[in-house]
Amino acid sequence: MPVDLLLRTASFQDFASRWGKHSCGTLEWGGLWGSAKTLFAAACCKQWEAPLLVVTSDSESAHLATEDLKAFGMQALELPGAGPTGQEKNILRDRFRAVSIASRETFNGALVAPLHALLQTAPGRSEEGKMLELRAGDKLEPEALMRALVRAGFERVPAVSAASEFACRGDIVDFLAPAWGDPIRLEFFDDELESLRFFDLETQRTQSVLKEINVPLDQELKTFAGQKDLLPLDALNSEFRVVILAPNNVKKTRLGLVGKFGESAKLALQRWEKGLAERIVLSLATLPGRDGTTETLSVEEYRQGFETGLALLAGHRATDESVFLFHSTEAEEKHSIEFLKRTGDCSHVSMKRGGIATGFRIPEARGVFLHRREFNPGHKVAPPRSQHTGLEGAKIEGPAALRTGDLVIHAIHGLAKFQGIGANPEKEDSQDILL
Repeated sequence: MPVDLLLRTASFQDFASRWGKHSCGTLEWGGLWGSAKTLFAAACCKQWEAPLLVVTSDSESAHLATEDLKAFGMQALELPGAGPTGQEKNILRDRFRAVSIASRETFNGALVAPLHALLQTAPGRSEEGKMLELRAGDKLEPEALMRALVRAGFERVPAVSAASEFACRGDIVDFLAPAWGDPIRLEFFDDELESLRFFDLETQRTQSVLKEINVPLDQELKTFAGQKDLLPLDALNSEFRVVILAPNNVKKTRLGLVGKFGESAKLALQRWEKGLAERIVLSLATLPGRDGTTETLSVEEYRQGFETGLALLAGHRATDESVFLFHSTEAEEKHSIEFLKRTGDCSHVSMKRGGIATGFRIPEARGVFLHRREFNPGHKVAPPRSQHTGLEGAKIEGPAALRTGDLVIHAIHGLAKFQGIGANPEKEDSQDILL
């Protein structure tokens, strides 16, 4: 497994000696391209046998990171967040389930969340909401229960058919909480809760019998948690370490939230950062880090087309290097297998399919990680070609000699099309503009 390979490298052991001494605060580490960040996070989880809260800049990045972590053998849960334009169906249920599983003492995986999801109230921990704790055999008056449901925003109906509804027939109370997602039937004997069970709305048949259950009564998810609401970070036990992927992107998201939502976003972020200061935090970036840099080589260096790059990597067999291919789809995996068979022996090549990912190389461990997107800028799009082939081999005196459309290799951005010298409207100075 690639995680075991990374754990044995000198660069990871150097990092481990540094992060292992941290009791709180942030360690900034760099040199990690694409899915190297999630692989590094998976290695951290295995090294310290501690659960992780993995923070990304947006929901798409969180989904990709979750898929990557699963492919690297981790238990990974995604914590969704509500956007400003409305809430997705079942978001309260998905958030509650993710936090509930992550809060178990036996959980030793990763809870992955975009920044904005961590600024919203933890399930059942809002100022207005309430956690309903139910146990078979407890004293509970049906009328008191129904009053609590009404206060929480539930509507009484003849028969439950949707979320936020409850019904009462004799000694039976049915209700469906949005944050749970499954209808619950309570049977009473006078003022004693005799039984709890899940049931099917269509057949009314029992699905499973419960001894106890905690049900959050939240009806909606606010854009940002209030001052008296509990954040998801506060609901996680102290064993959780925090890993921030692509911190510059997370910082941009932070600034964007403050710019768009103002004071409410700023207050939620202040609470988040205060909680973060009490945790062990690792920041994983592409560029060299303040505290250290992993000795990796991005396969973007090859940039010669997928098959050419794959042939170069497969050629490492001559030096006894192992090659590990990480694909996003089954079609890409088949394409690689067919090409490798045409080039000869591929017995030294290991393959795995998971979420869309990028790759990297660990020189001292002689392991290569790659993904098709690394070779083709703009996933599944052919590499751009120069519009001025007549200049190939010509000496370039400086940026002024470049023309719009020329291919250039930028120190940070890699291969790109040159669009000219322009002014940055934010910094009011000149800089190169690349496509």
